[in-house]
Amino acid sequence: MAITGATGNLGGRVARGLAGTGAALRLVVRDPRRAPDLGSVEIATAAYGDIAAARRALEGIATLFMVS
Repeated sequence: MAITGATGNLGGRVARGLAGTGAALRLVVRDPRRAPDLGSVEIATAAYGDIAAARRALEGIATLFMVS
């Protein structure tokens, strides 16, 4: 599962809630330095305007929680 907006309020709450379940998570963030430290989650860097980076960040993802 991928989550966008993990550096913000709503996406961050979803990410923290799911991190404790053992689910495989990928946080899609613009600035990886701001990504929350949630243990063994994957961090992918992409911005909404960068289509190529967004495609790479979402490769292999079946479920997406997207905060715009």
